Amino acid sequence: MTGMDANPQTRAHVLACPVCQRPLVQQERRFVCEANHSFDLAKQGYLNLLLANHKRSRSPGDNAEMTQARQRFLDQGHYAAISAQLNQLVAQHVELQRQSVQVADLGCGDGYYSVRLLQALSPQENALDFYGIDISKDALRVAARRHKQAATPSGPQNASAFWLVASGKRLPVIEHSLDVIVSLFTPVMPEGAHQALKTGGKLIIATTGRNHLLELRQKIYPDVNDKVFDPTDKLAAKGFQPVSDGPIKLTTSVSIPSEDLPDLLIMTPHGWRSTPEARARLLELSELEVTLDVDFRIYEALDAAMDTDAALESDS
Repeated sequence: MTGMDANPQTRAHVLACPVCQRPLVQQERRFVCEANHSFDLAKQGYLNLLLANHKRSRSPGDNAEMTQARQRFLDQGHYAAISAQLNQLVAQHVELQRQSVQVADLGCGDGYYSVRLLQALSPQENALDFYGIDISKDALRVAARRHKQAATPSGPQNASAFWLVASGKRLPVIEHSLDVIVSLFTPVMPEGAHQALKTGGKLIIATTGRNHLLELRQKIYPDVNDKVFDPTDKLAAKGFQPVSDGPIKLTTSVSIPSEDLPDLLIMTPHGWRSTPEARARLLELSELEVTLDVDFRIYEALDAAMDTDAALESDS
């Protein structure tokens, strides 16, 4: 399994310059477009394609503490069932018989799900280019290292991984070039996803269900919010149609030992939403059995011209 390194790629990828949107070409440890915009590959293995004027803060995204907590927690296998379900869904909906397949993980974080997905897909004969995209440099450093540690010399040589600091609003790929975008527990910006996907390309989203981590939330909040986010209407307005009726449910339970509970808090919003007293009570437990309740939804990107025509008809 190959990745970004000091050697030029032997085949074309679909990376685009964030300044002018022209294709990027790798030249040793630089990526350059025809307009001579240049981006250096960081020594940790990621490529920063997030322009300064596209940042909302100096260091956007998860910080090092949150990233390291997530890495430690996920490496214990507590969320392995979520990863396995994602891998299965992508394998079902990507046309692996194509000569080249382009897959992106939007909001890839520390790369736990990305690397496992890449491993699940890469034993195919076709070429696979995988793009792990996140707005956090700290997360991408871990993701690139995770991928490097998982790669073996005897592994498939037809798969490449690119770890990219970028915004979901402006994905740094050539328009309509991706076959699949996956996004787990992170907001999706429909315009950026539609612009990046081929017509018929799939967007696979995972969101938390009503009972996700219910037992943890009951321990730290006096009132538990049971609202569920459904992005279908928002996505439909931007050129996506659902592939199946309703979400594909994953429900199971896992036992979290006391030593992993602090990391679970840090990697979720519950760490800063809860009071110090509530966190202290939770961390006194020897273990906590929690429900994993995840809704997977799959959408197909409609043709951009067709979508525009439909919008015009609805306004007439």
